[in-house]
Amino acid sequence: MSSIKYRPEIDGLRAVAVIPVILFHMDIPWIPGGFLGVDVFFVISGYLITSIILKEHERNTFSFKQFWLRRVRRILPVLIAMVFASLTAGYMILYKPDINDLGQQGMASLLSVANISHWLLEGNYWGANAEASPFLHTWSLSVEEQFYFFFPIILIFLLKYYSRYIVHILCFCVAASLSLFIYGSKFHPEATFYLLPTRAWELGTGCLLAILYTKYNSRIFFSNTFFAFSGLAFILTSFFIISGESEISYLFAAPVFGSACVIAFSNQKNNFVYKILSIPIIVYIGKISYSLYIWHWPVLIYSKNISLKEDIQFSFFTKLFIMFLLSIFSYSVIEKYTRKNIKIVPYIFLMLFSILFYAYDLSASKHTEDISGFTRTEWKGNMYNVSPYQASPNTIPKRMQGITVRKKIRMNKDQYLREGIKKIYGSKLPEIMVFGDSHALMWSGLLDEVAKDTRTSICFYGAEGTPTFFSIPVQKAQGTRYFTADEKYVFDTSRLRCLKEWKPKIVIIAARWSNKNIEKTQDLLEYIGTIGSQVFLIEDPPELFFGDKNAPQYLSFLGIVPKKGTMRYIQHVHNPDYEKGRSLIRTISKKYSYCHIIPTADLYINNDMTLVVKDNDCLYIDDDHLSTQGSLIAYTRILNYLSLFI
Repeated sequence: MSSIKYRPEIDGLRAVAVIPVILFHMDIPWIPGGFLGVDVFFVISGYLITSIILKEHERNTFSFKQFWLRRVRRILPVLIAMVFASLTAGYMILYKPDINDLGQQGMASLLSVANISHWLLEGNYWGANAEASPFLHTWSLSVEEQFYFFFPIILIFLLKYYSRYIVHILCFCVAASLSLFIYGSKFHPEATFYLLPTRAWELGTGCLLAILYTKYNSRIFFSNTFFAFSGLAFILTSFFIISGESEISYLFAAPVFGSACVIAFSNQKNNFVYKILSIPIIVYIGKISYSLYIWHWPVLIYSKNISLKEDIQFSFFTKLFIMFLLSIFSYSVIEKYTRKNIKIVPYIFLMLFSILFYAYDLSASKHTEDISGFTRTEWKGNMYNVSPYQASPNTIPKRMQGITVRKKIRMNKDQYLREGIKKIYGSKLPEIMVFGDSHALMWSGLLDEVAKDTRTSICFYGAEGTPTFFSIPVQKAQGTRYFTADEKYVFDTSRLRCLKEWKPKIVIIAARWSNKNIEKTQDLLEYIGTIGSQVFLIEDPPELFFGDKNAPQYLSFLGIVPKKGTMRYIQHVHNPDYEKGRSLIRTISKKYSYCHIIPTADLYINNDMTLVVKDNDCLYIDDDHLSTQGSLIAYTRILNYLSLFI
């Protein structure tokens, strides 16, 4: 049995850590750094774990087996319960195609690799995909569990062979991890946020504190209200002034340093900070903080999904009440029963393997929403895509499943890059050229119809996931997901050459304008002006709120049933990036007299609602791309604008 002196103020510090995390996840705007409560937890964990190991090593009672089994009893029972509940709730509540990911993430959480899983699958912690996962918060638990596996081995080795230098070695390791964190925060922010090597300095700070406390028999640490209060101030201030959405940085050291000060200098009952943190209600919140942390995020995720699907709104206090109710039950019934019950271990592992199998079954099964009421949604964009990348039929992305994707026109790859896709309906040289990314492909089928109906030759130079604009003279740049550097150079020089030789009457540019800025557009637009062409910028349709998901299936999930002779709408969400894109094309049209906007957003927005289904047709394929059926709504509008110059 481990036995270190109980310090109620450390439980109080846990409460200081967990409450800001919850408020941050509940989107309380005045606490933008609330997520830093996790960093406070890391310091506490490092300190307590090291203190236990040192105490047992001193008594010659340390056992790796017993240490790891204590971690199993402490961590796994509540985690298993949460994963089981979240998988079951997700199966009943979530958008069906997300259930495969749910199963994978559940397995990753149980196997202590959630941080690696979220880094590889979702990337940015603040991104829409990551925030949709009910297991996102388990990334920090996985970091701790990985640390609990490796650190005891390292510490016992150092105590046995290098005890004289243990402080120096640990200081070096903390400094190295911190340096890696600072470097990675600038160049590899996602990996830096999630992975153990760049987080070890926070846990290591607590470890170093425990070693100093033990090695010097507490002589260098004493009750000091000034230092303890300063540490608490560092922690609390960081919650209000640091925002991770801008960037992760060395400022994360503030709550880590503050936590170390509180632990080191608030260790006597007469200390002011000790008195605050030892208030019974604060201590109790600290005691249930693990359960509170484990249960709070699934409550938020599933309440949000229920609100979307059933139009049931959960107030702030309702969600808070559910979190605390679950956490109190979890602490009283699960945590207190399993933490010291040695005989429970076989049953814990039995439950672990059972829930792993359950999660695997969910990840491996096929889950789809019922879209039988829709006509087959179509995407013609692939026919006009000049990207040399050719996806395998077996690698259709999940968001495109159930959608008819028209095959690429068969051509020589070099011919694609050098000449685009030409459709000769009138003169031998194209009078219209179409430039852009996947948003140009979105309109290409309609533009092809317009060109055919007006007997006007047209050339398509749209390429998925590829920059629309380029510098002039053309410079060789890095490759993209779909182009090598050489292919991209050929593509850009060919577009420029064709503009020069053909001098088309009209150049149509359609792109995801929210990803552009005025500086990127200038070289190409100014060159087009010198050859006498007119430029038409097609406005993006309104973006939907649900991210990169299959639109017909997600609309079915929301309960939207198509019916002949009716139009279905969903709430229009004001997206700042989308509005920035609309503003950009207006700025361009004012700057260049030969640039004209073809407005389209008004065709899909009615009284702050977005049109998504007409008759039995779904008008989108995902959140920001119209289906072929959806683009045709703008046929008359685009025809009328282009007819002025053809």
